[in-house]
Amino acid sequence: MDTVDNSNTFSIMLATDIHLGVNEKDGVRAEDSFTTFEEILRISKERDVDFILLGGDLFHDNRPSPQCYYKCLALLRKYCMGEKPIDVKILSDRNTLLKNSEFPILNYEDPNFVISIPVFSIHGNHDDPSGFGRMSALDLLSVSGYVNYFGKWTDLNQVKVYPLMLKKGTSKLAIYGLSHIKDERLYRLMKHNEVEYILPKGNPKEFFNLMVLHQNRVDRPGTKHIPESLLPSFLNLVLWGHEHDCRVTPEWNQEKQFYVTQPGSSVATSLCEGEALQKNVAILRINGGGFKLEPIPLKTVRPFVFDSVALSDWNMRLGNKPSDKIQEYVDRYIRATLLEKAKDLITDDPKQPQLPLVRLRIEYELEEECFNVIRFGQTFTGLVANPSDMILMKKKMKEVRQPRKGVLCEDLPELSSFQDINLAIPDLMQQYFDGLPEKSRLKVLGRISISEAVTRFINKDDKEALDDIIYYDLKKVRDYLEKENADPDSVTMLLDQYNEMKINASQNEELEEVRRFLESDSRRDRDIPSIPSNSRTMDVDSDDEDFFGPPPSTLNNTSSTTKGRGRGAARGRGSRSASRSRSRARNSGSDRSTLDTSVTRSNSSRSTSSRSITSYLIPNEDNNGNSQNAEELFGSSSCQPQPKKKMKFSYVDDE
Repeated sequence: MDTVDNSNTFSIMLATDIHLGVNEKDGVRAEDSFTTFEEILRISKERDVDFILLGGDLFHDNRPSPQCYYKCLALLRKYCMGEKPIDVKILSDRNTLLKNSEFPILNYEDPNFVISIPVFSIHGNHDDPSGFGRMSALDLLSVSGYVNYFGKWTDLNQVKVYPLMLKKGTSKLAIYGLSHIKDERLYRLMKHNEVEYILPKGNPKEFFNLMVLHQNRVDRPGTKHIPESLLPSFLNLVLWGHEHDCRVTPEWNQEKQFYVTQPGSSVATSLCEGEALQKNVAILRINGGGFKLEPIPLKTVRPFVFDSVALSDWNMRLGNKPSDKIQEYVDRYIRATLLEKAKDLITDDPKQPQLPLVRLRIEYELEEECFNVIRFGQTFTGLVANPSDMILMKKKMKEVRQPRKGVLCEDLPELSSFQDINLAIPDLMQQYFDGLPEKSRLKVLGRISISEAVTRFINKDDKEALDDIIYYDLKKVRDYLEKENADPDSVTMLLDQYNEMKINASQNEELEEVRRFLESDSRRDRDIPSIPSNSRTMDVDSDDEDFFGPPPSTLNNTSSTTKGRGRGAARGRGSRSASRSRSRARNSGSDRSTLDTSVTRSNSSRSTSSRSITSYLIPNEDNNGNSQNAEELFGSSSCQPQPKKKMKFSYVDDE
């Protein structure tokens, strides 16, 4: 490493999913996230990195408590402020890159701050903007000068990813930050090529292209994910956030010809198997077109041991009181096996918490094999950090549960051989509504909209969601009744018709429509367009182009697809009718701003503009385990990218 020219080499700390404030009300685990975050900052300072790059979810909540925010600011001030020359120069247009910031300037360029280690971050799904004003905790860190917040999107009809272009000596780096977007929506936008990448003008091959995003990477039942094949092939390396499993060693994508690194979370936010893996961050070094990534194990992470057993495999003689026998066996197993494994995870760092996390998942078949796991866990108080949820009982299912009426099969998670006792909020809401008598069923408010509002209220602390969604549903019903020219005698009948139409409509479309409203900047404007449930609405998020029409890029001069007001409109309603016409005009496609002209690379141009793809070397050894010398550290090899489907590209000048 001594022969590497540091004056031309970027040194970057990579970390994701720090989740400051998780379990902050737990008497034992309250400080875990802050202790590990301090270790990350301390390593960054000791290793003299140029800057820190975070992949989202710095905070566990988008509205952290004052105590959480105070501790974060104190740590950033302690480790990231001070007199130290920063040799990284920004080449991007600050007004474009930081257009959503009150002060479009990087904090280390601001004469009002003295920064020694800049921090760059996108937002994740936990600390994303929400509620009135669309603000997040990162906006507060940005305006106070502690964090450079980039990659924030504001218009889902035109998602443009601008590069953060940096230069150090002769090396140039372009970081494409894309903050979290709902996976379903981003998947469809990428599939329809509605995500535009702004490339450096002139010679883009001079830049090392790094993308940071915060999305589902793994294809799990019941959820969408972002396949690596939807990312552009001009990238060299992808920093993947959101996934908590540590897969920090770069993985080569043969199809797209780039590497992907997934550092994972730095603190256990749930007691699942993936969280029990060794936690790491990484030092990324970039020189020209080559890079080296050095994983760094975190030593202050609380020990976590996960195990899964099936009672049928233990071959126990249960007798008359099977639950008592099982408890005795489980007690011995935890003390003799799991707690001993936890001791092996203790490091030499004095700040590491000593009480381990233990999760034992037990699969049972008969109800008499169950026991009170909370009371059992209390016997381990003082031995483990989580006695109340140390044991998870899961029953082996003999039959696969059939989907309930009105619920799409694609919306239900695939059931495994045993069923978890925990239910998601939408499932609980669905069970509640299904249990209501017929006369108490909802006729004005929608199940899906109320369920989504409750979910955002609980998970995002969005206190306005319920109020806004009630107005939203009332507005849609009122527009329908006006369209049908309802009178007092026909209201009940029309409400029944309205509900029948909602039942027959696509629930996925309704959910997407509700989410668009709740995530829009105008949700508090009280001006919601009328969308008849039986109309064919053009939707960028649809997979079916034949049904929903072409994507928005072809709709610049198309009139609104919202249908007329029926008999009510024909007869005229004075000022109210005129107001609705103006509302439709404001929301019509003809008022949309014209998309920027994008440059699409053809297959032939790709072959003529092929570049050298980065050669990655595992630190200090090759694929055969042989030691590597310093001269081989930043080598590169030539590869031809495969022709892919068309994506949108534009170009921007560097300074």
